[in-house]
Amino acid sequence: MARAAAPVQVRALKFEGTVARAAASVELTNNNSNAPVLYYSFDGRSWTQWDYSALSCPKGAPVYIRGYNPNGFSTNGNLFSRFTLTAATGNTITCDGDVTSLLDYENEVTTLPTNYCFYRLFYQCTTLEKAPALPALTVTNYCYNQMFYGCTSLTAAPALPATTLGNNCYYQMFEGCTSLTDIPTILPAPTLMSSCYSRMFYGCTSLTYSPELPALTATINCYTSMFYNCRSLVNVGAIRATSMGYASCQGMFEGCTSLQTAPELPATTVNSSSCARMFYGCTALRTAPSVLLAPTLANGCYGEMFRNCTSLLRSPRLPAETLVTSCYNYMFYGCSQLSEITALFLTVPGTSYTNSWVQGVAASGTFTKSASATWQTTGVNGIPSGWTIITE
Repeated sequence: MARAAAPVQVRALKFEGTVARAAASVELTNNNSNAPVLYYSFDGRSWTQWDYSALSCPKGAPVYIRGYNPNGFSTNGNLFSRFTLTAATGNTITCDGDVTSLLDYENEVTTLPTNYCFYRLFYQCTTLEKAPALPALTVTNYCYNQMFYGCTSLTAAPALPATTLGNNCYYQMFEGCTSLTDIPTILPAPTLMSSCYSRMFYGCTSLTYSPELPALTATINCYTSMFYNCRSLVNVGAIRATSMGYASCQGMFEGCTSLQTAPELPATTVNSSSCARMFYGCTALRTAPSVLLAPTLANGCYGEMFRNCTSLLRSPRLPAETLVTSCYNYMFYGCSQLSEITALFLTVPGTSYTNSWVQGVAASGTFTKSASATWQTTGVNGIPSGWTIITE
């Protein structure tokens, strides 16, 4: 018997296959001692409490799911519930609606109630093509952690309007979403939390742009490996941070082999490993940030930052006068076309500061150093052998 047409407005998640008369279903895999209370409907009018068994949802005959779970959908990284989507070969499944209808199907929810709230909700749902809306403005620790991890058919990310974040809230959220091409143009939160965006788009190999990041303070690990191995990335949104915490941008664009122009970095304060490996292996990168402004360096802050950027032509201006442990180690290692470096440090470079930092650069070039500098070190730990030296 054909299902009755559903009403236009219903506060629930709507699952539907994309191919007519092809098999598609949704069920819930539950590892939660406090299992969520959910209801399903085929017409948006009559609702039945769900026992999590498979519900068919071919094209034109959707299934609706909603719930009342004011204490959170999941509450623990070891105790969680997630959807399992199954579709016939060549078919995918869309999910429309507001994800917070799983928390309260009658009222809008703007603040997520618990940590881990939607942890792994669609984890490795390889048939998911469209994601539901995520309208919460205040989110919690780990709330969207790995939410769409491995969703290889997902093409668009929902808007992410949250302005109050939790630790690890977006960690690995879209990791391995290899079909993802459409993401928000801005992540608006003014204040970041530990690891909040770490590995968020890791391995999204179809992604061509990154969002604007307006927060002025980059916290510990907040952008670590955020776009790692996004091999199609060519346009990078502005990074506004003027202060960078420990490893905040470490490996942020590592392996982005299509990126040609790096964003400007306005940070005047850096911490240990802040920009380490930030552009490591960006083999198409020709233009670096014009200057790395921080006057005071930190251990390993720029270590391996441009390692193996084989198309890079000119270094950023490096105005810091005093070096610290590992600050420039391997910074330009393997930059085979690099022929212009401006570095104004006054202290004597050594292996603890500039270990192999210019190994493998162009055979000839120009090195600009401070007129007040007294050091003369040449070779892979100093000024490349055979280069012209000028002062300013």
